[in-house]
Parts: sequence; C-alpha cells; structure tokens
Amino acid sequence: MIDIEELLEKEFQEYKRKLRERLKEVDDALARSEGKFLSDDDSKALKDMYRTIVKKLHPDLNSHASKEEMDLFMKAVNAYKLGDIETMKLIFEVTGEAGEGDMPKTVLELAEEKSRLQALIMKVELDMEGIKHSFPYNLKVYLDDEKLKRERQAQLRKDIKLFQEAIDNIIDEIQKLMGKRDEPEIE
Repeated sequence: MIDIEELLEKEFQEYKRKLRERLKEVDDALARSEGKFLSDDDSKALKDMYRTIVKKLHPDLNSHASKEEMDLFMKAVNAYKLGDIETMKLIFEVTGEAGEGDMPKTVLELAEEKSRLQALIMKVELDMEGIKHSFPYNLKVYLDDEKLKRERQAQLRKDIKLFQEAIDNIIDEIQKLMGKRDEPEIE
C-alpha cells in the first residue's frame, strides 16, 4: 500500500509539473494574442529575418561568436517567439543583413562608431568649456549683477580717460619731434 501511495504521489507531482507547463504555454499564447496580429507579409518577413539571423548568429554555426552576438541571438529568438517584428528588424539591421547603405553592418562596426561618436562628444564638450571661458561669455557675470556692472563701467571710463591722456601726450611728443610745437609762427 505504501509503494502504491508513493507511486501515486510521484505521478501526481509529474502531472502538476506538466499542468504548470501547459498553463505557462496558455499564458504566453494569451499574452501574444493581446498584442497586434501580424499580417501574412509581416509573418513571412519575420520568419525570413529570423532564419537569416539564426544562420549568422546561432552558437552551433558560429563558434567564435562574441557575447554581444550571443545576446543578439537570444533577443532574436525571443522576438520571434513573441512575433515582435520591430525588434527583429532592428536585430536584422544590426547584424548587417539589412544592406542599408550607410548603416554599420556588424557589432564591431557599431562599437567603433560608438567610440568615434563618444570622442566627438568629448571634443565638443571641451570646445564648449573653452568658449564659456572666453569673450564675450566670460562677461556674463556683469549681466547678472547690476553692482558689478556699474563698477566695471566706472573702471572702463577711467581706463578710457587714461588712454585718451596717453594719446594726447603721444601726439604732443610727435609734434615736438616734428617741430610743430605750439610756437608762434614767424612771418
């Protein structure tokens, strides 16, 4: 009797496991059915893209695949299961199968383009910092503070007056050197 009960318990546990699996399949089907349905053309395109990606990225066919390529493969498998044609299109383009003219075609090219763009961003940010510390942007503080602006204007007026005096002195010296000093003319 004990053996029979143990056998029944094992069979019941196996039945529960299979039931959970079937429930998961039903839940997945319900989740897919709540999404949009693919047209026949989209369905065919999804299958074609999936086959092409599998041929390129499947671990059994591509033993030297990088971690990024393996991640793309897994995303392609999930996108195919879910009927997610948009994700499949992106993966298709990234793997270089789409044949777009200026699009990078491989993960390596994408990584190189990312590095190039990051370097360009750093250069632009450095240029912006240089501009922020040069004329006229370095005078922004005077726009924000009225007291500082008046002080700066007063200093500039003093400087203008000093420069004008220096110009007048230089003109006098030039006239002396040329003999045209304020001496009365002899007729």
